Amino acid sequence: MAAVEFALIAPVLLFLYLGATDLTQALAIDRKLGLFASTVSDLVAQEKHISGNDIRGLVDAGTAIMRPFPTDDTELRLTVFDLTDGPPNVTCNWATAAAPASGALPPEMLTLAAGHYVVLATAWYEYQPMFGTIFNASMPLEQRSLHIVRQDITGTFGC
Repeated sequence: MAAVEFALIAPVLLFLYLGATDLTQALAIDRKLGLFASTVSDLVAQEKHISGNDIRGLVDAGTAIMRPFPTDDTELRLTVFDLTDGPPNVTCNWATAAAPASGALPPEMLTLAAGHYVVLATAWYEYQPMFGTIFNASMPLEQRSLHIVRQDITGTFGC
């Protein structure tokens, strides 16, 4: 009788174990993705002028945060908004190869950052479950980070 009960319960327990393992992995990647976006946008917000090479270096440094997870599925878009003259104007827009378009600023940021520049970093990760034969779907993860440029900038933010 115990063998029959085990045969009935074992597949359910195995399914729950594999699902919990994949969910834990996805949550860890999502947390690191948020830290990646926040770190890169914070580093950009500390500068007065930044070039494409500087951004590539910051992104390379930021991808170190994603370790031990593979970074091939990580994409980043950096957008700098100018709020010094009223409505937000995009002054810089840099992205890795396949990064989707970034969104607009939230309304509360428009009032908070009036008269300043705002850096928006949006990071994406396409999570492939470890047990792909059981859970045959990818999970897109996205994190956004906003930072107000901390330098006193007269003129425009340089990209």
